[in-house]
This record gives sequence, structure tokens and C-alpha cells, in this order.
Amino acid sequence: MRACFFLACIFWCVALGCHNTQNKNAVLAPQIYALRYAVSDYPAQLVNGLQKSGTVKLNWLAYLVRDSSGDNTLVDCGFSDAALRRRFSLRNFRSVESLLGDLGLTPQAIKYIVLTHAHFDHALDVDKFPNATVVVQQREVASLQDKVLKSKLMSLQSRRHLKIIDGNTPLHTNFSVELVAGHTSGSQVVYYRGISGTFLFTGDECYFRESCQKKIPLPRAAAFSVENSRAFLRSLDKDTIVFAGHETDFVQGRWLSDYIFFFDGSVT
Repeated sequence: MRACFFLACIFWCVALGCHNTQNKNAVLAPQIYALRYAVSDYPAQLVNGLQKSGTVKLNWLAYLVRDSSGDNTLVDCGFSDAALRRRFSLRNFRSVESLLGDLGLTPQAIKYIVLTHAHFDHALDVDKFPNATVVVQQREVASLQDKVLKSKLMSLQSRRHLKIIDGNTPLHTNFSVELVAGHTSGSQVVYYRGISGTFLFTGDECYFRESCQKKIPLPRAAAFSVENSRAFLRSLDKDTIVFAGHETDFVQGRWLSDYIFFFDGSVT
């Protein structure tokens, strides 16, 4: 009887050990959050959307990806300059730093920031995340006119926290970037290829997901190259999950608050 009991114990210990090992080695799906740091109305003629006149609602966004390795990556990082907030009549403003706190993260927890381009609303708070390596296209840095942002990028470079790349490049843990140069001379889109699909962060190459789906190119007033914009849209795979630069119609997830949208397990 004792021998049988001993063998049974060994069996269950081995079984539980195997189960724990499987859990420990399991590849987890990424956690993806849209951080809506402000809302405004914006001239429709300056975005690639169906509406051509009047104003459209914009969400001002950064995206957070918490990947299977545990690294935290921001795609764009927003801004908090008070004068610019007044100039663009932003409503319901909260900084990206503050929104990270709602998710239990400090600015120090961000390991990477990938800038889709260097316009202030996507990049000006880049110095708020002291441990982050910032990724930007060489062409974007070379053409940068914003003296404040340029100074911040040069400071990051002096501390070896700036990674300047040229063209399509694989990055860290399933991330890669593709140079589009539709919106600006160095604008890029960001791909994350995970176990549940391919995710695309477009920056302002697509202001809204629908713009990508309907292949609506950027208007000339908002484009460095309309031809590059069209070529990018033609290249998109229909199965790619798109997270647009100023999305207002989020799907396949849920709002955790008025500011944070979580793309849950239904994103496949």
C-alpha cells in the first residue's frame, strides 16, 4: 500500500512539474493599449478620411505594447506643452506619463519609444522617459525644424539613448519599422508580429483605421509625398490589425477608463 501511495505521489509531482514548466515557457500574447491623452476637433481637409470639409474629431494618442518578454514599448509619446495645448484647443488632457500610472507603470518602466515621426504631438515628451531607447529615422532627424525637439533628441544621443535608423529595420522583440515617407520625409510605420497576428501602428500615414481599409491617401496639405502614401496603402495585407494615429472608432477591446482602451483577447 505504501509503495502504491509513493508511486502515486511521484506521478502527481511529475505531472504538476510538467504543467508548471509549460506555463513558465508559454509565449504570452502582447498587451496593447491606446493611451488617449487628449481630444480635439481638427480640419477635415488635413486628414485622410471620408469627410472633406468642416472638422472631424481626433483622439490624440500614444500606444503601449507590453510584449511577451515583459518589455514596455511606446509607439509615440505625446506632448504636454501648455501653449500648444491651448493653440490646438485640446480637451480632456492628461499626459502619457499620468496614463501609464493608471496601468501601474512609471516613466522609468518604458524601455523603448518608437517615433512614427517627429511632429510635436507624437514626439515632444520624448525626454520624460529616462530609461528608454528612442528609435527614429535618420531622414526625420535631418529634416527636423522643431528646435526644442531637436535639442531633446541630441541630448538623448549624447546619453546613448537615441537609435537613428535608415530605412526598413528589424528592432527588438518582434518589432520592425518600415519607412513610408508619406506624411513626412522620414515617417515610418511600426509592425509588431506576435502569436495572435500582425499589428501595425501607422502614425499619421492613416489618421483612422478606416482610412487604411479604404485606401484613402493623405491629402497634399498633410503629405510629404502623396505617391508614397498611396504605395503604402496598396501594400497593406488585409489580415493586418491596424492601430491608426488618431483613431476614434476602436474595436476588438474595451475602454478601461475615459483615457485607456485595451485591445483584449478578441484581437486575433
